[in-house]
Amino acid sequence: KSPVCWVCLLYSFTAIGEDNCIVLISVLRQEVVRALFLCKERSFMKEKEVEVLLVQPEKYPKKVSISRGLESLQKMVGGYISFTYPFKEDVGIVLNDEGKLLGLPFNRALRDENGDPYDIINGDFLVVGLTDDDISSLSPELMDKFERLFHKPEVVTKVGGYLMISQIESEN
Repeated sequence: KSPVCWVCLLYSFTAIGEDNCIVLISVLRQEVVRALFLCKERSFMKEKEVEVLLVQPEKYPKKVSISRGLESLQKMVGGYISFTYPFKEDVGIVLNDEGKLLGLPFNRALRDENGDPYDIINGDFLVVGLTDDDISSLSPELMDKFERLFHKPEVVTKVGGYLMISQIESEN
């Protein structure tokens, strides 16, 4: 029995509200699983900045502090954003929505519970904490967990009709 790829069944769409807020709605099997509201400015936000994990191709992940607004997320990933939720924890991955189409460099593979890759993220991405309707800082435990998960940079090589994924070993 092959594992179910929940990410493959998940899709997102956006809507623009009157207050220039973007609503990212994620649907899984015809049920809304998350709605995030991203605005240029939200005066009622408790945290103006959040601490998240930046993962770049062929580099080690690093903790960064970013503004919670849409423009900041777009700047960090280099274009239009998309969210995916491949983990059980309340975290999301913010990635460039057109990363594959633009031919951005391969970054990291997403793997199922057996460690088998089912997708590859192209370009820079962020691992962010999630609340009911917004992004948040990663807790120290989640920051550590996802830094370890994505610690080794990966190189993806096309060989024939296949992609080979190799981890770069550190010199330490």
